[in-house]
Amino acid sequence: MCSKLKSLIICITLSLLTFALSGCTPEVVPVDVTVPVMKKLSGDKMTFTHELNGNTITTSYDLGGYKLENWRITDSKSINISVGVKKKNTGSEILVEHVHADVSIKSTDPQLNGLTQDTMDNSYHGTSQDGFFINEKYSYANIFAIEGFSKDIIDGWMFYQGDYGNGQMLTKRLTENTLLESGTYGSQITVVYNLLVKNPGDDKYHIESLEDRILIPTAAVIQASKEQEASEHAKTKTQN
Repeated sequence: MCSKLKSLIICITLSLLTFALSGCTPEVVPVDVTVPVMKKLSGDKMTFTHELNGNTITTSYDLGGYKLENWRITDSKSINISVGVKKKNTGSEILVEHVHADVSIKSTDPQLNGLTQDTMDNSYHGTSQDGFFINEKYSYANIFAIEGFSKDIIDGWMFYQGDYGNGQMLTKRLTENTLLESGTYGSQITVVYNLLVKNPGDDKYHIESLEDRILIPTAAVIQASKEQEASEHAKTKTQN
C-alpha cells in the first residue's frame, strides 16, 4: 500500500475519532480499505482494465468540472462514465446492453454505511441492434448526474434519525456536517456493465458482466490528509 493511501486512511480514522467526541456510537464499521480511492494525482480520473476471453475492456470515470478536493456528499455533481475496447479478438462484436450505477455513503456508522444516495440505469431501446456498439474506435459514454439532497438520502436520513423508522422524531437536519459527525468519510461509486459478446464462430451473443467500485473521499477527509502529510514532512525535516 502506498504511503499516500496509508496517510489518507490514517486521516479518515483521525477525523472520525474527532467527530465522535461529540457523541457515543455503540457499533463502528471499520474504514473500508478494499475499494480503490480516487486521488488528486490521477487527475480526478480513474481507469480500470478488464480481460474478457481475449478482449481487453477499459472503463473510465472522471469528475468533469467538479474538483476532487471539493467533494461533498450533499453537493449535486456529475460523474462522466465511459467503457471502451482497448483490444479485441478479430471478428468479435461487443455491445453494451445495460449500465447500472449507484452512489452510496461510506460511513463507520452501520446505520448509514451503504445508504444509497442516487442511481442511474441505461439500456438500449432501439430495434436495429441489441445494444450500444463499442470497439477500439467507438466507446460508450454517459453522465451520471448525482442529486445532493435526493429523495433516497433524505428518506434514509429520516430513518437513521427517527429511531429506526419513525421519521417524526428527527433531531438533526441533514447537512454535510451532520453526515461527517455521524462517521461519513466518502462516497462509493458502484457501476455494473452488462456486455453482449459474440466471438468468431458464435451464432448468438452471450452476456458478460463487469463491476467497478470507487471510493471518493469527502473534502474534509482530503484536507485532513493534507494536514497530516504536512505535519509528517515537518517532523521529518526537524529530525534531519
